[in-house]
Amino acid sequence: MTKATALASHLRAIRDDIRIDIATPPPDPALLTAADQADLIIDATVSITAGRFLDHLAQQPHRKAVLAQLATDSLTASPGILTIAAPGTHTPLSSIDHTAGGHVLNAPNLEAYHALWAEPSPDDELRPTRGCSTPTFHGSAADLMATTATLVTLLGIQMRHPVSGTHLCAQPHTGTAPAHRFIPHSE
Repeated sequence: MTKATALASHLRAIRDDIRIDIATPPPDPALLTAADQADLIIDATVSITAGRFLDHLAQQPHRKAVLAQLATDSLTASPGILTIAAPGTHTPLSSIDHTAGGHVLNAPNLEAYHALWAEPSPDDELRPTRGCSTPTFHGSAADLMATTATLVTLLGIQMRHPVSGTHLCAQPHTGTAPAHRFIPHSE
């Protein structure tokens, strides 16, 4: 099952009256229309092309949709990141992510989240991009599912009153404190 299909299935299990359309990959023109009509567009692909397209959608003047990207770190799948561009925010998601990364990397109390912005070491046996974790390739999906569930829950909470920014979360077994932090974005 593709990530988009799996995510749609999980979201439908949470709320059965929700309508979820899965679009073809960018630059599908239907996605431009969706940004003006949809309530939410989620990128869980960790694709540079999809990210650039969401950046383009963020700058559309009549966008109604909340834009969201979610991912996890590449080694453990235990910390997660959710970046949101609320309607009325025309800053690209990549810029919101970059700003949050600067904040996190300069905050000693958020050191556990530095890995979300770290480049893989040259000697890493496996170099997945952010969102494609080593546990995914080694057969353990429990951490990935728990982190995804936390991120989807945070996104659900945000949908009531969307605010642009970045959520960071960590699973309880990691001992990471804070286990959740929201970094609001201001234009």
